[in-house]
Amino acid sequence: MRCTIRSVAVAGALALLAGCAQSRYEPIVYTDAAPAKRWTFTPIEVEYKDDQSPAWNFERVLELNAWKCGQEADSGYILYSQLRGYGSSKRPDDRAQALADCQQYAHKRGNEAIARLKQSKVSAKTLDLSKDLYSKWSAYLGGMSISAPKDRIAAGQYEASRRVLLAEETFAQ
Repeated sequence: MRCTIRSVAVAGALALLAGCAQSRYEPIVYTDAAPAKRWTFTPIEVEYKDDQSPAWNFERVLELNAWKCGQEADSGYILYSQLRGYGSSKRPDDRAQALADCQQYAHKRGNEAIARLKQSKVSAKTLDLSKDLYSKWSAYLGGMSISAPKDRIAAGQYEASRRVLLAEETFAQ
């Protein structure tokens, strides 16, 4: 009799503890669902405005491509942070690839913008400021990642260089 009372008490305590223990969250996996579409980069086309200066058009190409890559980096970083928050070791490779594609596309468009700026025969000062802008833009763009937030120092230097070029253009007209 004594053994059964002890057994019942131990079994009751174990049942109570088992009821209090939290189970680990396991997501439900549906096998009949269609596979999710991979995230891909969608390029943007920047049109040159004939009524604006060549330096303004150059800056616009760089700015819009940096903005697009910034969107890719931000969305990838948010998703990656959420996955890490849930304890996942997965990395959103489709977002990382989309960012890499964006960076490659942006550099291609930036190089085309440089060629177009040189053909327009801008002043030496504008050309120097454009070189500075391109170098800061390139550093800012190259620092974008889905694993870390944007580099604020590079972003600040790029923005300052962008404003200097636009100010020069405004006063040169």
